[in-house]
Amino acid sequence: MGEQYDFSGYATKANLMCSDGRRIMKDCFKNDSGRTVPLVWQHMHNSPENVLGHCLLENVDDGVIAYGKFNDSEMGKKAKLLVEHGDINAMSIWANQLKQIGPDVMHGVIKEVSLVLAGANPGALIDTVSIAHADGSVTESEEDAIIYSGEEFSMADYINHADQDPNETIEDIFNTLTPKQKDAVYAIVGAIVDDEGGDDEAEQGDEEGEYFDDGGQTMKVNVFDQAGGRPASANYLSHSDFEKINEEAKRCGSFRQAYRDYIEANHIAHGADNRPAEAPGTAGTDYGISNLDVLFPEYRNISETPEVIKRDDAWVASVIGSARKVPFAKIRTMTFDITEDAARARGYKKGHLKKEEVIKMAKRTTGPCTIYKKQRLDRDDIIDITSFDVVSFLKREMQGMLREEIARQILISDQRAGGAEDKIDDECLRPIYKEVELYAYHTEVTIPEETPNDTNANDWVALIDSIRLAMVDYNGSGSPTLFMTKENHTKLRMIRDRLGRKLYDSDAALADAMDVARIVDVPVMKDVKSEDGKKLFGIIVDMRDYTIGTNRGGETTFFDDFDIDYNQYKYLYETRLSGALTRTDSAVILETKANP
Repeated sequence: MGEQYDFSGYATKANLMCSDGRRIMKDCFKNDSGRTVPLVWQHMHNSPENVLGHCLLENVDDGVIAYGKFNDSEMGKKAKLLVEHGDINAMSIWANQLKQIGPDVMHGVIKEVSLVLAGANPGALIDTVSIAHADGSVTESEEDAIIYSGEEFSMADYINHADQDPNETIEDIFNTLTPKQKDAVYAIVGAIVDDEGGDDEAEQGDEEGEYFDDGGQTMKVNVFDQAGGRPASANYLSHSDFEKINEEAKRCGSFRQAYRDYIEANHIAHGADNRPAEAPGTAGTDYGISNLDVLFPEYRNISETPEVIKRDDAWVASVIGSARKVPFAKIRTMTFDITEDAARARGYKKGHLKKEEVIKMAKRTTGPCTIYKKQRLDRDDIIDITSFDVVSFLKREMQGMLREEIARQILISDQRAGGAEDKIDDECLRPIYKEVELYAYHTEVTIPEETPNDTNANDWVALIDSIRLAMVDYNGSGSPTLFMTKENHTKLRMIRDRLGRKLYDSDAALADAMDVARIVDVPVMKDVKSEDGKKLFGIIVDMRDYTIGTNRGGETTFFDDFDIDYNQYKYLYETRLSGALTRTDSAVILETKANP
């Protein structure tokens, strides 16, 4: 790397989980390694003055590093001064040709690197271009994106490897430290290697490296001043000693045993019986260093973020994603019932009065309600948690749980008691399970008491037939989904004939037998009962017949605020919407009979 660069830092990080649930995968931008791209200010392209210089990109295992060089323009000089002063310490990239598989961004091309104000975009974020449609739906473009990594850098991050002396030794580096820095090194080593010399020896000498007294801990050896080799009574282990011990530990499988054998063989810190002296508080052992556990590595997380224990939420997308969306929150439906005899055409007899038909009309209005998820964190905790981005982690949890709660309300209601303060209003976001008979009709089914086997197969087949018969009066769209618990789903898949063969070898075959398009497992439907004691078995509905409405500004929105008095950040995800079935007889509620 011949050119001198002004700074460096991560342009983007591998395995980076963004706040919207997408992840930048390793080697996503590997083809950009070695390329030079423009360095601009805040991704602004309205003036050539916003070009601050250029960046050399280097793909590494954990992301892409950008080596930045400022130009000699006025803006470039100002930007360099801001970075040197620490006022600007964050970058982002503009990329296109993004290829995404599920939530994973697998490939892209970096077009520019930008200096950005880190505070404006905390945490990892992919800021995509969105296209709003007339029906309120939104399609995300996969062509262009601005990606914020949430990583910070400083001028000290860049080290020009050409300036390093390959012959420089550890001693050379140590000798560049100030006396105060050397004392700090002595203190760290003294905390690991227990000195048994006592307080009397702490008073001997005060030459550099001779001692450092820190509350009784004393170290008296300058490891770089050992021309005559290790003194016979030296109570320390050199770097080469540890290398030998590690090699032996690999062979015998025990670091403790390898350490013991080595100090015995080399008579290190031997006592009167020519064995390693016992450290204070280790009576009955023959270890020469107390608190040996400090030499072992710390516990490490097996993943970057904590594992979240949660229910399977794949069904949420089937509910919310498939529902119809409209850009207004006050929904009104009108129906004309022309099935009654009064609406039929009539025969005429000469001389008799012709009667007008009677059409029964009904209308229903549904207004919006607010649903939210609120959290807070102490600022001290945010600063102290360095192993992962706790704010981004919390935002993903809040967003995911809000969506699950909305989907739960749409299917079965939130199941909170009617007078509960936190209950979602069933008159605003109408649960399909509690819909009136005009929109959803209920059918009783009988579930055999025992799981499917070769003796009760006919009973389970009868259950399948009863579900198909319930679809005779279904008037919804043509691709209904059966939402049910995984337990009931599994039992239906277990039905076998008297020869032990599965009657339905796939979900598609089972769904076809019940005249539905597919089956979706919903964990929150378990043990749901109606007021009269009937237990919910399943809900059949095409979610296109359910309409969700929200006014502009009522979409899911994230808010954050800082409470100076309590030194806390507060976070809020909130949405205001309405929802209801808007097609008659468009849902079938399957229930088992109430227990006597």
